[in-house]
Formats: sequence, structure tokens, C-alpha cells
Amino acid sequence: MEVTAVIVTYGDRFKLLNQVVNRIIEEGTSEIWIVDNDSLPNSRSQLKTLEKSDSKLRVFYNSENIGSSGAYHQILEYAYKLAEERFFWFLDDDNLPQKGALNALVKAEKRLTIVEKSPVLYSYRGESWPEDRKAVSEGFIKGPIINSFCGFDFKVFLKSRFSHKLDSNSIPIKYPVIEVKWGPYGGLFTRMKNLKKIGLPDKDFFLYADDQEFTLRFASDGIPQYLIHESQIQDLDQSIGSDGGYFSESTSAMKLFYGLRNTTYLSKKISNNSGIYYLNKVVFKLLLNLNAAKNYFKNPELVKERTRLFKLALNDGEKGILGKTYPV
Repeated sequence: MEVTAVIVTYGDRFKLLNQVVNRIIEEGTSEIWIVDNDSLPNSRSQLKTLEKSDSKLRVFYNSENIGSSGAYHQILEYAYKLAEERFFWFLDDDNLPQKGALNALVKAEKRLTIVEKSPVLYSYRGESWPEDRKAVSEGFIKGPIINSFCGFDFKVFLKSRFSHKLDSNSIPIKYPVIEVKWGPYGGLFTRMKNLKKIGLPDKDFFLYADDQEFTLRFASDGIPQYLIHESQIQDLDQSIGSDGGYFSESTSAMKLFYGLRNTTYLSKKISNNSGIYYLNKVVFKLLLNLNAAKNYFKNPELVKERTRLFKLALNDGEKGILGKTYPV
């Protein structure tokens, strides 16, 4: 089976990328394609040296950061022109597969393929993703919350306030293979024919929620998707998602803007009940304002700046104003 691994990198992350590349070579991938999204000079220099060391590696160098959506659009546009069928395994530059992760996907793909209906599979990232832990322990189906606002649903919010958090080291694995409705780029494994069927990623998302929009198309086209517990990935960079919240200086304003804008856009796009959608919108904004008031006296200027940013992001998302509109 010919498997091409695809990785997008940026910034100064060669140390992470190098670990991932070495591991997926051990896992037996046929090729490794890397999109260098205008990484810093030191990382780019080391990457060029690495590229020369192994014929399996091919690097696509960009002179600017075109975001994850732009990078995957770029690489798949190139791939779709190729005549030969192949499998793709997408990985973030800090997604370290555990030993046997690729073989587990290959075996699962063979078991789950029915006639010509080949599935989309996802590696398990439960160490970092609570939804993955919930899926394999409780049978939770990962997917969009219809009529949420910016991904917020007041019923889910209330339920989460009274539910216990799952410990990744002690959860019972009741559903080692479970259907999902969407997934991240990091860990996605499937045949090229499935990718061709749903087209190219939407470059206008730039960052965040682009993978959700893209993989939702599999569900729309009736292509089955499954989370495979036996194929495990460790996220090396645990700083992602571990910031101090909306009103913390340690939280990137750029990440907040694109995350809120794109999630708002996607939530509205798939909504089908304006009343519930509006209720979730009101509650979300009320909680956001309460959070702003709580943090105001700690750092008034930051709260004012973030409040303006949130208003812009949410308004752009509802109006469908996408693209690279906030400085990176």
C-alpha cells in the first residue's frame, strides 16, 4: 500500500517536525510531503538539509504563511493532478505517531472498506482531545452541534458544568472503532479518491475550522468516517490550547480572531433553526460580556482591545467575510 504522509509546518518548529518525520519513516510511509509555510530561517535551513538526506522527502516552500487551509489546498491541488491512486496520512508538525499507528490504520481501512466504499479514518489523540476520550469511552459521536453559535450550545454548556472530566490514563475503551461526523487534519487517513470527491479546502478560512468544514463534506457525500483508537498520536506541543483564555495576554489575538470568525461562519452555515441559533447567540455573548467584566479591572486596555476584536470576528463570521483579514 502506497502511503504519502503530508505535514504542514511554520515558524521555528523544526525540532518538532524532525521527530515526526523520523517516526513516520519508521512507520513505513512511501513518501513524505512537507509544506513549509514561510518558516523562520533557522528552521528552513535545517529542513533543506533534511530534505537532501532522504529521497522520500519532498518540500513545498512558501514565501508567506498561507495558513493551514491554503497549505492543504496547495498540496491537494498538486496531488489531484497525479494519475496514480494513493493513500494520504495528514499530520501536524507536532503529531508524533506512536509505534504501529500507521499499520493500525491500514488494517482498519481493509476491514472497514465495503465493496468500493472506502472510509476516512482518524488517528486517536485522546491525550490532548477530550472529545476523542469521550468517543472511545462513552460512544460519543464527534460532529457539529447544529444551531450552535460560534460552536456554543447552551444545553451542552449546562451539561458540561455538571459532568466529570475524563482522565486519559484510566478511561475504559468500549468503542475502539467509532463513527464520527468530522475530524481534524492531524491524523486523517484516506484514499485519494475520497479527497477528490469532496474537492479542495476553502483557502478563505486561512486558519481554524477549515478542517471541520472540509471533513463535513465527507458526511455530506455519504463517505463513512471512523476514529481508530489503536492508531495513536501524541501531540508534542502541549502549549497549543493551554493559554489563559480570551482575556489573557498569553493568548494570541490572531488565533482568537480566526478561531471565532471561522467557527461563527461555519455554525451559521449549517444551522437550520433560527430561534435556537439566536438563543445560543444571546447566551454566548452574555457569557462573553460577563467574562469581560470579570477581567476588566485586571487589565482594562486589554479587555477593551479584545472586546473590539471579538465584535469584529463575530460580525465577519456572520456576514461571511473570510480571507486573511487579520495580521499574522
